[in-house]
Amino acid sequence: MRQAFLTRRRLGLISAVVAAALAAAACSEPPTSGSGNAVEIGAGGQLPDCPLDALDKATGPVEVNLWYGGLVGSTKATMEDIVDRFNASQDQVRLTANDQGASYDEIFRKYESASATPEQLPDIIYLADTELQAMIDGGQVLPAQACMEAAGYDLTDIEPVARSKYTVGDVLYPGYMNVSTPVL
Repeated sequence: MRQAFLTRRRLGLISAVVAAALAAAACSEPPTSGSGNAVEIGAGGQLPDCPLDALDKATGPVEVNLWYGGLVGSTKATMEDIVDRFNASQDQVRLTANDQGASYDEIFRKYESASATPEQLPDIIYLADTELQAMIDGGQVLPAQACMEAAGYDLTDIEPVARSKYTVGDVLYPGYMNVSTPVL
């Protein structure tokens, strides 16, 4: 019973974060790649804007491309099921998930190769958390905190150790669906 509750709660949180990330990624210009810097925090410590209202301005379904890799068996089936359920739950965003290889290393190599031409990059990428710093340093990540604050989401609802794991320079960046290792 407790496990079912935790799974529903986790899926609800994941859905909220994914929806905010989808809106931001799909309806805004991506950060430029290769800048060599983390996303610039404005004067007074201001985060970049997160256009949560962008879907309201879209004239049709927004196409969002997700790259993932290294998933097999039931884990891959779960990813495909989450994508299908997300697409069936609404008509504003159409998420397409593309398997990019057998490992996180392979997908990251493909991502790095595509970085020279930003229009080839996916809107969302599922990587090992060890790649987060490289993505931040490359200026390729919109801070999750910008979207969470824009949506009025209380960051303290995230387990402190998980929040700490994905915070760089006092800014929370996108985390991962599975945070069991950082929590332990």
